[in-house]
Amino acid sequence: MLQHIRQTSILNKIFNVNVNEWPKIGLAWTINFFYRIGFVLGWTVIVAMFVSRYGIASLPLLFILNAGFAVIGSVLYSSILEKFGKEQIMIATIFAAGGLLFGAMKILPYSEVFFFALVIVAISVFLAQFKINFISYVEEMFNPLQSARTFPLIEASETIGGIGAGLVITLFSAGLPIVSLIYLWIALLFFIVPLLLFHGVPIKEEHLSNDKKIGFVSKLKEAFSKAHERSYIKGLFYIVFLQWILFNLLEFQYTSAVFDNLSHVVRDTGSGFEHALFHDLGTLSVLFSCSALLIQLFLGSRLIGSLGIFGSMLLHPIVTLLSMIGLTGKFTFLTAILAKNNFTITTVVHTNAYHSAYYAVDEKARSYVRELLEGIVRPVGAIIGTLILIILEK
Repeated sequence: MLQHIRQTSILNKIFNVNVNEWPKIGLAWTINFFYRIGFVLGWTVIVAMFVSRYGIASLPLLFILNAGFAVIGSVLYSSILEKFGKEQIMIATIFAAGGLLFGAMKILPYSEVFFFALVIVAISVFLAQFKINFISYVEEMFNPLQSARTFPLIEASETIGGIGAGLVITLFSAGLPIVSLIYLWIALLFFIVPLLLFHGVPIKEEHLSNDKKIGFVSKLKEAFSKAHERSYIKGLFYIVFLQWILFNLLEFQYTSAVFDNLSHVVRDTGSGFEHALFHDLGTLSVLFSCSALLIQLFLGSRLIGSLGIFGSMLLHPIVTLLSMIGLTGKFTFLTAILAKNNFTITTVVHTNAYHSAYYAVDEKARSYVRELLEGIVRPVGAIIGTLILIILEK
């Protein structure tokens, strides 16, 4: 018993966490881990299948569809933010996404088009909204001072989930039809439900509003009516917008480099190419996630401390932009891998700072501002980035 107390005390000192914060960290970490490992698995499956069937030149279409449906999801969910609790919304969202993914698997033998349509709706409309609501849910567990200590630990589940997904892909890509891993994705999503139902962790009580000013537009007007918040939110707007213009540009160049690196013989063998692309994307995911984890553990908090919140967020799009300029000068497999690695590493610094930034927004409007930035600004930026990509490709 005494030894256990000593071990806990040592862990508290190492991670700079209080004893009463561990249950909340454990809950948030586990949910995010299951979500992330499933998402990386599923998205890699979809990219490999889509490219093998329609070609690398059609990948921007997948990006545009994904972003377009994300905006639709944001519009739908913005009307229910204060009508239901976040746990209720997240559980219902998991069942909706899981049902669509299961339906997609059943319809695949009859129509690949409907398969992709159902999966894209599951990802863009429902899983994107699950993530937005989950982040708000985690924010409500901690105050601003606690978040500075706890968020880096919770965000580590993203990178560890990426490593886990990459290892699953590397180990099973040759022995199984890759589409069968969608069943594992569904299972990982449903593992989250009992955690939300029976966690026993005290979360700040949500008060469902009876305010007349309920609604997406009304709440945003309320937030923007305060001059200091208006300029602050605009700063977040520009950073998120620039980040996601660059994201799809880089993602396409990276996927193209992996595609080109596969031999012509493999590319011409159909399913053999699909497995090879899936395997390579998964293996590289392990590399990127390991690099990001090292930065997260040893440099992340120091960078945020020295650069500040906005400086840490700006680091990400600036490094991504410089990487894109480098790719323009010399596009090779190695430079594309380096650019993607830079993107993944700076993402972890950006994410920790970005989530902490929301504490400066009025609590009543916080969920709506996040919905605006994550659910509308982000996909619109991604669409514009993809359109720029299409113009450049022509």
